[in-house]
Amino acid sequence: PGVDSGGLRGAATWTDLKMSSPQRLLIELLRWGVAAGGMALNYMCCIGAEVVGRQVRAIRARCEVTGQEYKFRTKYVINCAGPWGGEVAGIVDGAAEAAKYAEHAMAFNLVVNRPAPSSHGLAVSARGSKSQVCFLVPYGDKTMAGTCHLPPQASPALSREQVDEFLSVLNQ
Repeated sequence: PGVDSGGLRGAATWTDLKMSSPQRLLIELLRWGVAAGGMALNYMCCIGAEVVGRQVRAIRARCEVTGQEYKFRTKYVINCAGPWGGEVAGIVDGAAEAAKYAEHAMAFNLVVNRPAPSSHGLAVSARGSKSQVCFLVPYGDKTMAGTCHLPPQASPALSREQVDEFLSVLNQ
């Protein structure tokens, strides 16, 4: 719907997932973990680990609200730090583990303050065979556009130039 079919050379249908409230999924996962005997802590920062051989036996953490430090003994550690995973791996396992994370590329989507061009998700590209394919998906009264893939970088932070470059591709 809403696509000009003049000159259209092909089309595809696919099923994908758009999570409108990812924070709700996280809350549900935390509830399941707590129900299974885990502990959910907010505002905690990993500051170190006790490692015996190659096994993490305890995590040292600091409450970012009170500054109080804690030690949590554990059988398992799951690094869920997202783009900061390398930083946490460096604290827990040292530089060799942190270096593994530096090999990962970065990707992002943008929510732009424009109505979506269709009630369906669209894959679009500028004219030319080497143009990047972008996806446009309704996101409330705005449009989510993506995905921009960047080469590996040291910081998980985006620069204004990276965002502007992706917006230029979208505008084409």
